[in-house]
Amino acid sequence: MSQSKPRNQFSGRTVRKSSAKNALKKRQQVSSSTPKVQILDKNNKVVKQVQTDEYGRLLTVPVYKKRKQMPRTKIYGQYQKNTLPVRVDESGRLETRSKVDVHTDTLTFYEQRQTVYTFNTYTPLPFEDISHAVQYVYLVHNQGDNDAEIFVELATDNENVVKDLDGTYALSAGQSKILTPLQFSRFIRIQYRSKTRDMSTKLHIVFQAQQVSAQTDNDGNS
Repeated sequence: MSQSKPRNQFSGRTVRKSSAKNALKKRQQVSSSTPKVQILDKNNKVVKQVQTDEYGRLLTVPVYKKRKQMPRTKIYGQYQKNTLPVRVDESGRLETRSKVDVHTDTLTFYEQRQTVYTFNTYTPLPFEDISHAVQYVYLVHNQGDNDAEIFVELATDNENVVKDLDGTYALSAGQSKILTPLQFSRFIRIQYRSKTRDMSTKLHIVFQAQQVSAQTDNDGNS
């Protein structure tokens, strides 16, 4: 007499397989439709939900080579406005430069005052160096009772001296005159004398200039 197979053996396996499929299907539906991770604030309120895959794992975005060339760091201004991207290397570290020397130019004021007396022959004043000057001028005031004659000279050095194109000016008693040369050279000066022989006069001469002075800022050092 042959033995019969267990009545529920085949049907039991079918039921278990069907149940596993249904459970997996439900799990997939739940995982794909609702996030598994929630971010809560200090009051345990949900502020953000994070999408997960079908197995409940966090979704990630792969980093491609092109992203290495993009800035990953931003500098925020006040109230997180006007953000400024900062370049980083492929490891996400800030790129730095070697020490840089910053050169700045500032204007300084220079003034020279002299009081002189005229004679029958021309007398020169000392040269003024205007190689770094952007503006320069002579102011001559005749404080005496007689007339004087003045003119401007230019020079590349102490030997090669030429008269400016403006020529000679007559300066009456009590009169003031501003002299600005029409040409440029490194050095400038004024020559003066009495207009009438043996009749001296008193001149007050002021030289003023705005000069450029360079400063180097190297880690706070000027």
